[in-house]
Amino acid sequence: MRALAYVRVSTEEQADSGHSIELQPARIASYCQTYGLQLVDVITDPGVSGSTPLARRAGGRELLRRLEAGEAEAVVVVRLDRLFRDALDGLQFFARSRAVVHSVAERIDTSSPAGRLQLTILLATAQYERDIAAARATENTRGLRAAGRVYGSTPYGCVAIAGQLYRDPTTWAQRELICAWRANGLPLQAIRERLHEDRVQAPSGGTWWSKSTLSNLITTHADLAHLPELPAHGAPAATARPDPEESRATA
Repeated sequence: MRALAYVRVSTEEQADSGHSIELQPARIASYCQTYGLQLVDVITDPGVSGSTPLARRAGGRELLRRLEAGEAEAVVVVRLDRLFRDALDGLQFFARSRAVVHSVAERIDTSSPAGRLQLTILLATAQYERDIAAARATENTRGLRAAGRVYGSTPYGCVAIAGQLYRDPTTWAQRELICAWRANGLPLQAIRERLHEDRVQAPSGGTWWSKSTLSNLITTHADLAHLPELPAHGAPAATARPDPEESRATA
Protein backbone atom coordinates (compact mmCIF):
# COMPACT_ATOMS: atom_id res chain seq x y z
CA MET A 1 0.00 0.00 0.00
CA ARG A 2 1.32 3.44 -0.97
CA ALA A 3 1.45 6.05 1.80
CA LEU A 4 1.98 9.78 2.19
CA ALA A 5 3.61 11.00 5.37
CA TYR A 6 2.11 14.10 6.95
CA VAL A 7 4.26 16.16 9.30
CA ARG A 8 3.11 19.21 11.27
CA VAL A 9 4.45 21.31 14.10
CA SER A 10 2.94 24.44 15.62
CA THR A 11 5.07 27.51 16.21
CA GLU A 12 5.52 26.67 19.90
CA GLU A 13 6.61 23.13 19.13
CA GLN A 14 9.37 24.00 16.63
CA ALA A 15 12.04 23.65 19.32
CA ASP A 16 10.49 20.54 20.87
CA SER A 17 12.64 17.60 19.80
CA GLY A 18 9.79 15.18 20.41
CA HIS A 19 7.74 16.69 17.60
CA SER A 20 10.41 18.40 15.50
CA ILE A 21 9.96 18.69 11.77
CA GLU A 22 13.19 16.71 11.26
CA LEU A 23 12.45 13.73 13.53
CA GLN A 24 8.86 12.99 12.49
CA PRO A 25 9.76 11.75 8.96
CA ALA A 26 12.38 9.37 10.36
CA ARG A 27 9.85 7.76 12.73
CA ILE A 28 7.29 7.51 9.95
CA ALA A 29 9.82 5.95 7.55
CA SER A 30 10.72 3.32 10.18
CA TYR A 31 7.01 2.56 10.74
CA CYS A 32 6.39 2.17 7.00
CA GLN A 33 9.31 -0.22 6.66
CA THR A 34 8.08 -2.31 9.60
CA TYR A 35 4.50 -2.59 8.34
CA GLY A 36 5.23 -2.93 4.64
CA LEU A 37 3.99 0.48 3.47
CA GLN A 38 5.52 2.16 0.42
CA LEU A 39 6.36 5.74 1.47
CA VAL A 40 5.66 7.92 -1.58
CA ASP A 41 6.45 11.38 -0.18
CA VAL A 42 6.53 13.55 2.95
CA ILE A 43 4.19 16.56 3.18
CA THR A 44 5.05 19.17 5.80
CA ASP A 45 3.05 21.92 7.52
CA PRO A 46 5.55 23.88 9.64
CA GLY A 47 4.29 26.47 12.10
CA VAL A 48 0.59 25.58 11.73
CA SER A 49 -1.74 25.17 14.69
CA GLY A 50 -3.57 21.88 15.02
CA SER A 51 -6.78 23.82 15.64
CA THR A 52 -6.71 24.91 11.98
CA PRO A 53 -8.87 22.52 9.92
CA LEU A 54 -6.87 20.23 7.64
CA ALA A 55 -8.34 21.71 4.45
CA ARG A 56 -7.25 25.23 5.49
CA ARG A 57 -3.58 24.31 5.89
CA ALA A 58 -1.27 24.55 2.89
CA GLY A 59 0.13 21.07 3.47
CA GLY A 60 -3.29 19.74 4.40
CA ARG A 61 -4.77 20.91 1.09
CA GLU A 62 -1.89 19.28 -0.77
CA LEU A 63 -2.44 16.03 1.15
CA LEU A 64 -6.16 15.96 0.31
CA ARG A 65 -5.48 16.78 -3.34
CA ARG A 66 -2.89 14.04 -3.77
CA LEU A 67 -5.06 11.46 -2.03
CA GLU A 68 -7.97 12.39 -4.30
CA ALA A 69 -5.66 12.10 -7.30
CA GLY A 70 -4.88 8.53 -6.29
CA GLU A 71 -1.18 9.03 -5.53
CA ALA A 72 -1.52 7.04 -2.30
CA GLU A 73 -4.04 4.99 -0.35
CA ALA A 74 -2.81 5.80 3.16
CA VAL A 75 -1.65 8.65 5.39
CA VAL A 76 0.94 8.09 8.11
CA VAL A 77 1.47 10.50 11.03
CA VAL A 78 3.61 10.33 14.15
CA ARG A 79 0.59 11.08 16.32
CA LEU A 80 -3.08 11.56 15.50
CA ASP A 81 -3.16 15.18 16.66
CA ARG A 82 -0.65 16.04 13.92
CA LEU A 83 -3.51 15.43 11.47
CA PHE A 84 -6.67 16.31 13.45
CA ARG A 85 -7.38 18.09 16.72
CA ASP A 86 -11.08 18.46 16.09
CA ALA A 87 -13.47 15.51 16.06
CA LEU A 88 -15.66 16.99 13.33
CA ASP A 89 -12.64 17.68 11.11
CA GLY A 90 -11.52 14.07 11.47
CA LEU A 91 -14.96 12.66 10.71
CA GLN A 92 -15.31 14.93 7.67
CA PHE A 93 -11.98 13.63 6.39
CA PHE A 94 -13.27 10.06 6.44
CA ALA A 95 -16.55 11.13 4.89
CA ARG A 96 -14.77 12.51 1.81
CA SER A 97 -11.74 10.21 1.61
CA ARG A 98 -11.23 6.45 1.46
CA ALA A 99 -7.64 6.81 2.66
CA VAL A 100 -6.39 4.66 5.53
CA VAL A 101 -4.84 6.54 8.45
CA HIS A 102 -1.87 5.15 10.39
CA SER A 103 -0.66 6.71 13.64
CA VAL A 104 2.78 5.64 14.86
CA ALA A 105 2.29 6.60 18.53
CA GLU A 106 -1.26 5.31 18.99
CA ARG A 107 -0.72 2.24 16.76
CA ILE A 108 -3.89 3.05 14.84
CA ASP A 109 -4.65 1.44 11.48
CA THR A 110 -8.05 2.40 10.09
CA SER A 111 -8.02 -0.31 7.45
CA SER A 112 -10.06 -2.40 9.90
CA PRO A 113 -13.42 -1.65 11.64
CA ALA A 114 -11.66 -1.88 15.01
CA GLY A 115 -9.11 0.72 13.91
CA ARG A 116 -11.83 3.11 12.72
CA LEU A 117 -13.68 2.68 16.02
CA GLN A 118 -10.48 3.35 17.97
CA LEU A 119 -9.84 6.51 15.98
CA THR A 120 -13.41 7.78 16.46
CA ILE A 121 -13.18 7.25 20.23
CA LEU A 122 -9.82 9.02 20.44
CA LEU A 123 -11.09 11.99 18.42
CA ALA A 124 -14.22 12.32 20.57
CA THR A 125 -12.24 12.00 23.82
CA ALA A 126 -9.67 14.60 22.76
CA GLN A 127 -12.44 17.00 21.71
CA TYR A 128 -14.19 16.55 25.06
CA GLU A 129 -10.99 17.22 27.02
CA ARG A 130 -10.29 20.41 25.02
CA ASP A 131 -13.85 21.67 25.52
CA ILE A 132 -13.65 21.05 29.28
CA ALA A 133 -10.27 22.80 29.52
CA ALA A 134 -11.58 25.79 27.57
CA ALA A 135 -14.68 26.02 29.78
CA ARG A 136 -12.56 25.91 32.96
CA ALA A 137 -10.22 28.59 31.61
CA THR A 138 -13.19 30.85 30.83
CA GLU A 139 -14.64 30.34 34.31
CA ASN A 140 -11.28 31.06 35.95
CA THR A 141 -10.82 34.21 33.89
CA ARG A 142 -14.28 35.54 34.74
CA GLY A 143 -13.90 34.67 38.41
CA LEU A 144 -10.56 36.42 38.78
CA ARG A 145 -11.64 39.46 36.81
CA ALA A 146 -14.86 39.66 38.82
CA ALA A 147 -12.62 39.84 41.90
CA GLY A 148 -10.64 42.61 40.21
CA ARG A 149 -7.52 40.47 39.82
CA VAL A 150 -5.27 40.32 36.76
CA TYR A 151 -5.53 37.16 34.70
CA GLY A 152 -3.85 36.98 31.30
CA SER A 153 -3.71 40.20 29.31
CA THR A 154 -5.07 43.43 30.78
CA PRO A 155 -8.55 44.14 29.35
CA TYR A 156 -9.00 47.23 27.19
CA GLY A 157 -10.13 50.14 29.34
CA CYS A 158 -8.30 48.86 32.41
CA VAL A 159 -4.90 49.17 34.02
CA ALA A 160 -3.23 46.59 36.22
CA ILE A 161 -1.24 47.71 39.26
CA ALA A 162 0.24 45.22 41.72
CA GLY A 163 -2.05 42.49 40.41
CA GLN A 164 -5.21 44.59 40.83
CA LEU A 165 -7.42 45.85 38.00
CA TYR A 166 -8.71 49.42 37.84
CA ARG A 167 -10.77 51.32 35.30
CA ASP A 168 -8.51 53.53 33.21
CA PRO A 169 -10.06 57.03 32.96
CA THR A 170 -8.49 57.56 29.51
CA THR A 171 -9.90 54.46 27.80
CA TRP A 172 -12.80 53.19 29.92
CA ALA A 173 -15.18 55.76 28.41
CA GLN A 174 -14.33 54.43 24.93
CA ARG A 175 -15.03 50.88 26.12
CA GLU A 176 -18.46 51.94 27.39
CA LEU A 177 -19.16 53.76 24.12
CA ILE A 178 -18.39 50.60 22.12
CA CYS A 179 -20.79 48.60 24.30
CA ALA A 180 -23.46 51.29 23.94
CA TRP A 181 -23.13 51.24 20.14
CA ARG A 182 -23.60 47.48 20.13
CA ALA A 183 -26.56 47.65 22.55
CA ASN A 184 -28.22 50.10 20.15
CA GLY A 185 -27.93 47.53 17.35
CA LEU A 186 -24.82 48.74 15.56
CA PRO A 187 -23.09 45.82 13.75
CA LEU A 188 -19.49 45.00 14.60
CA GLN A 189 -18.34 46.05 11.13
CA ALA A 190 -19.93 49.48 11.57
CA ILE A 191 -18.26 49.81 14.99
CA ARG A 192 -14.91 48.94 13.41
CA GLU A 193 -15.39 51.66 10.80
CA ARG A 194 -16.35 54.28 13.40
CA LEU A 195 -13.32 53.48 15.52
CA HIS A 196 -11.11 53.66 12.44
CA GLU A 197 -12.57 57.01 11.40
CA ASP A 198 -12.06 58.36 14.93
CA ARG A 199 -8.51 56.94 14.89
CA VAL A 200 -9.05 55.06 18.15
CA GLN A 201 -6.08 52.76 18.65
CA ALA A 202 -6.84 49.06 18.97
CA PRO A 203 -5.29 47.02 21.82
CA SER A 204 -2.92 45.37 19.34
CA GLY A 205 -1.95 48.69 17.74
CA GLY A 206 -3.20 50.46 14.63
CA THR A 207 -6.69 51.82 14.13
CA TRP A 208 -8.40 48.75 12.68
CA TRP A 209 -10.06 46.70 15.40
CA SER A 210 -10.72 43.01 14.75
CA LYS A 211 -14.28 41.75 15.11
CA SER A 212 -13.12 39.08 17.57
CA THR A 213 -11.55 41.76 19.81
CA LEU A 214 -14.74 43.81 19.75
CA SER A 215 -16.90 40.76 20.40
CA ASN A 216 -14.76 39.70 23.38
CA LEU A 217 -14.78 43.26 24.78
CA ILE A 218 -18.58 43.42 24.63
CA THR A 219 -19.07 39.90 26.02
CA THR A 220 -16.79 40.46 29.04
CA HIS A 221 -17.84 44.01 29.85
CA ALA A 222 -20.32 42.98 32.55
CA ASP A 223 -17.50 41.17 34.39
CA LEU A 224 -15.52 44.41 34.68
CA ALA A 225 -18.15 47.13 35.16
CA HIS A 226 -17.82 47.00 38.97
CA LEU A 227 -14.09 47.78 39.01
CA PRO A 228 -12.97 50.92 40.89
CA GLU A 229 -11.62 53.82 38.87
CA LEU A 230 -7.92 54.50 39.12
CA PRO A 231 -7.47 57.58 41.37
CA ALA A 232 -5.71 60.58 39.88
CA HIS A 233 -2.75 60.02 42.24
CA GLY A 234 -2.42 56.35 41.25
CA ALA A 235 -3.34 53.09 42.95
CA PRO A 236 -4.61 53.43 46.53
CA ALA A 237 -2.28 52.25 49.24
CA ALA A 238 -3.12 48.99 50.96
CA THR A 239 -5.05 49.47 54.20
CA ALA A 240 -3.13 48.13 57.17
CA ARG A 241 -4.97 45.58 59.29
CA PRO A 242 -5.09 46.35 63.05
CA ASP A 243 -3.03 44.19 65.36
CA PRO A 244 -5.47 42.12 67.49
CA GLU A 245 -3.11 42.21 70.48
CA GLU A 246 -2.78 46.01 70.28
CA SER A 247 -6.55 46.38 70.01
CA ARG A 248 -7.13 44.36 73.17
CA ALA A 249 -4.44 46.32 75.01
CA THR A 250 -6.06 49.67 74.27
CA ALA A 251 -9.65 48.51 74.80
